[in-house]
Amino acid sequence: MHLFVDASGSPPYLGAVAYHEGEFWWTHMAPPPAILEHFKARADNQIMGLELLAISLGLCSFEWLLEGKDVIIYSDNTGSEVAFRRGSARSWDHAQLVHAQWFQLVRLNINVFVKRVATDDNIADLPSRGES
Repeated sequence: MHLFVDASGSPPYLGAVAYHEGEFWWTHMAPPPAILEHFKARADNQIMGLELLAISLGLCSFEWLLEGKDVIIYSDNTGSEVAFRRGSARSWDHAQLVHAQWFQLVRLNINVFVKRVATDDNIADLPSRGES
């Protein structure tokens, strides 16, 4: 099972694409302002937080497909990749999100591996910009 995730920062938007046995599923959304309020203000427009939210979007949207599977998550953001792989983050707002993601993985019996993908090769790029 493969899960590609991506986020754009201005305006904030998330995308995720799942691939399994020759079939694709995709989803995208603008994160609600109430969710964005939980993040601390940063000079990078909170792109790492948005990339972590894109992982959550993929895990939640495709939960029915991912449950009990080995899943490779592809991200083009080094910070979110490292935080997710490590299971923690330096910043409290990011750490809370990563903790919830790992709880979901355990609850659904998902084995996960996180891989870096170049931005130009990330198939979640279009959905993260609201394009299909």
